[in-house]
Amino acid sequence: MKKQSYDNVCKRILSQKSILARIMKACISEYKDISIDDIKTKYIEGEAHINVENVTPEDKYITDIITGINTEDSSINEGYITYDIKYKAILPVSNTTASLIINIEAQNDKNTDYSILKRAIFYASRMISSQKGTEFKNSDYDKINKVYSIWIFTSPFKKRPTTITEYKFHQHHLVGQRIEKVYNYDLIDIITIYLGEGDNEYLGSHNINPNLNNLISLMKTLFTNTDKRGTIKLTNELNSQFGINIDDKFREELDDMCNLSEGVYEAGRLKGIEEANSLSAGLYEAGRLKGIEEGISQGISQNNINIAKNMLADNLPLEEISKYTGLSINEINDII
Repeated sequence: MKKQSYDNVCKRILSQKSILARIMKACISEYKDISIDDIKTKYIEGEAHINVENVTPEDKYITDIITGINTEDSSINEGYITYDIKYKAILPVSNTTASLIINIEAQNDKNTDYSILKRAIFYASRMISSQKGTEFKNSDYDKINKVYSIWIFTSPFKKRPTTITEYKFHQHHLVGQRIEKVYNYDLIDIITIYLGEGDNEYLGSHNINPNLNNLISLMKTLFTNTDKRGTIKLTNELNSQFGINIDDKFREELDDMCNLSEGVYEAGRLKGIEEANSLSAGLYEAGRLKGIEEGISQGISQNNINIAKNMLADNLPLEEISKYTGLSINEINDII
């Protein structure tokens, strides 16, 4: 239950406009030259929706998050999809009124039984197909909006380094050189962000867009060792390092995350102790049974030696003693 609540708080923090604007500026090329304030105030359109369960009985939604667009996508033949965070953003190009539909998925799981990338492609495809009847009607496909699906893994595999990877359509000529307008096929963009452990070798590199460096630093600040730093230190770091103003309600969300993170850590520690104790008990029992087995074996061996001594005292042939006791001739000679 603590794990589920922690995941929900992570989604709500990612939904904060100050955080979303930085994700968009770093990951979405259309916003790379737009200021954080402008992304927050001009380009995040209306409200979006966060798929969370309340951490506490009362609603504690912060005022600067986006809530609204339904996170459920339904199809008679394809079933339901539930997005973690889904919202619309206006494309910052003067000659178009198109908008982006941006879906952000927060992932904490260490492993899955399927490819996360294939799931991301499925989600993005559904965000395209579900626009019929809402963004366009009949065969007016020119009104399809581009979709982004961003997957943030706050606790990926232990040995996975920090990576940000983009997957999108590209034009590749097989015969001839017919040039198609990019906006006619550049409709799906999937980005995965893995926050690896330790310092990333690429941080601070001049070869990387500084927006990406800042995003990695921000994500690690938000989701790494929060159980040890606490709300006050985390709030100060967000303000001093990233210029993020934290209001009272956002501070409550950070406080929940720090407390829940500590709870998840402690639950994991206690579970580890329990499993270690269980393993120790198992080792003890295995050792006890092995000792009984060895004791019986030793008892049988000693009994055979005593029989061999008595047979030697009666001057019986060594071959006969060996056959009767199971001892080798060399072992009998050692007894002699």
